[in-house]
Amino acid sequence: PRCNGYPSKMPSSIRTLLLATALALKAAHGFVFPAPQRSEVFADRRMHHVGTQQQQQFRKGTRRPSAASVFIPTPSYSSTSTSLFYSNNEDLPNASSSVQTVDTSCYEQEMNTIQRWLSTLTKVERSEAEWLTSGSDILSISPSMLIQEHLDSLYSGFHAPTLFPTEADRVKFDFQWRYALLSVLPQSELDTILSGRALSNSHPLCMYLVAVPPDTCLDLHVHAATEVFVPLVGSISERRAMGVLLPAEWLRRSYDMEVGGMGGQFTSRPTADELKLVADDVSTRVVYENYGEKGVFTDRAVCRGRVTLNSIGSVHQSYSSAGQDGSGCLIFVLGSKVHGHFRGEGSFLQRMGIDGLENIGHLLE
Repeated sequence: PRCNGYPSKMPSSIRTLLLATALALKAAHGFVFPAPQRSEVFADRRMHHVGTQQQQQFRKGTRRPSAASVFIPTPSYSSTSTSLFYSNNEDLPNASSSVQTVDTSCYEQEMNTIQRWLSTLTKVERSEAEWLTSGSDILSISPSMLIQEHLDSLYSGFHAPTLFPTEADRVKFDFQWRYALLSVLPQSELDTILSGRALSNSHPLCMYLVAVPPDTCLDLHVHAATEVFVPLVGSISERRAMGVLLPAEWLRRSYDMEVGGMGGQFTSRPTADELKLVADDVSTRVVYENYGEKGVFTDRAVCRGRVTLNSIGSVHQSYSSAGQDGSGCLIFVLGSKVHGHFRGEGSFLQRMGIDGLENIGHLLE
């Protein structure tokens, strides 16, 4: 399938400017993390958003974000403060574009090495989740540093390739990822995440890597929370129900499974056992009705570097390419690690436009 465009989620330049202004005002009123110690910059991959002088400028109203300098913190590797603004216009994504991307050319020479590693995997591998304790973690954790750490862990003792060899590469990737993230998320969801405890539809959010071997098909599933992902190496194909979103209330956690529920047994940093309990509970409520033409699944591919949104209630099946020239995919994800699955008779009633779906025979009996 071609890497053609999805319906545009890109906000207008005016919306981007308003968002930048809103975030700047939040920063000026204490929305940001306190400044970490120098040693914590590397240990936690966090960085202070606003320097003292910049805070004073915002409070006095002497500095405003412009369309060419969007409010997205960029990491500093030599101090505990970072600049609010990234003023290199050449690296600012095109505000009129319907597709958000990140530049992966800095590790182009490592692509074949990583593809060879992906071809040795026998199943999908996921790194340990980096759970977000606050919505502002999304703008303070360096994604490039996190990606490198998680890739090292997935290589299990072997030396992993260096994806971002220079500080400039890291800064550029971090900026582009954050810009894309703020661009693809719906305004209401963005406000909910940034102003709270990094929850989406009651589910805690985290960042992690997914390594998909060639010729691998994941189960058909529905997203219980917002998910934003980008293929870093290779591309990932999918069969997506473009016209259907299942109700968000079906996909929320049950009251006793919400964060803090059952006397604190369900936490904001859930274990694998907790996630399984929640996913199993969500799966008991999901039903894909017979939507006719509206429920048809469309085959598409998400190319390397393309930042894509999986909305709450979206339904799709992802797969990697097969055959002699098949390739795997390494994906960076912001999500909840909770998916609903269709379980048996009566849970999946669609019959039109499902021919491409795999491993659904038990749903059609």
